Amino acid sequence: MPGIGPVTAAALLAGGAHLEQLVSSGLLATPRCRAASQHWEKLVTWRNMISLDQRVPLPRNAVTGAATTAMPRAAEILERLRLW
Repeated sequence: MPGIGPVTAAALLAGGAHLEQLVSSGLLATPRCRAASQHWEKLVTWRNMISLDQRVPLPRNAVTGAATTAMPRAAEILERLRLW
């Protein structure tokens, strides 16, 4: 997140605090944490995007143990989609 580095993020979550608890804790009111307040919706969205939802059922044949073909590089995908 812009303005919040790993040291600040670790300090905010020290002691087992959860992301949802930060808003009510008052910790985001400090000047160095202003970026987290300004980008709160993005922060929660990013966290939700990287969370693994283990409740999603998979078909029985989804895991075969066989290697798949190589994935294209991210840059190649962006270029094909004309996003770069």
